[in-house]
Amino acid sequence: MHTHASASVPLRPPPVVDLVMAAQAGDPRALDRLLRQHWRSIERLCRRMCPADDSFEDLRQDVFIALIRALPSFRGQAAFSTWAYTIVRTCRGRRLRKQRPALEESDRDQLMGSEDEANGAPDEVLVHHELGERLGRAMAGLSSVDQRILVMRDLEGYSAAEVATATGLTVPAVKTRLHRARVAMRGQLQPDA
Repeated sequence: MHTHASASVPLRPPPVVDLVMAAQAGDPRALDRLLRQHWRSIERLCRRMCPADDSFEDLRQDVFIALIRALPSFRGQAAFSTWAYTIVRTCRGRRLRKQRPALEESDRDQLMGSEDEANGAPDEVLVHHELGERLGRAMAGLSSVDQRILVMRDLEGYSAAEVATATGLTVPAVKTRLHRARVAMRGQLQPDA
């Protein structure tokens, strides 16, 4: 007797990796589906990075173009949402640099203050750079599912229920994995003793 077991199983969208691979191979439907699947969270990130100015529309357009151009370089070493967050952050940084007016030399001197005040600036840059590297290493130490959960909850602001739906996990499993991911990140980011 032939049964249709697959008919009772709800169809799930293809995994992100399958969509990425198809889009990288030139399938426009896969690209459309991939962007539609992630666009709401990408837009939310753009809005959070442009809360008080009117550059949201421009940033959103820049991100859209950058995602399409950079898609061939996506290798799956991080969750797609983590990679997309990096693209958003990079585009916002470029926009901020373009918006900065060129400073006159006298303006630069005024902003720099005394030599004593200026001496701390390179240290701060180094600390931020080192923190960024440690953050990257800590994220790389998490599984792709834990990276996605951490990004969705802590950076994108999704609820535990929304994360559970997106990942196919239960809400308690999301909360447990989120807690473990935060503990692991905290442990990696603690200053060396």
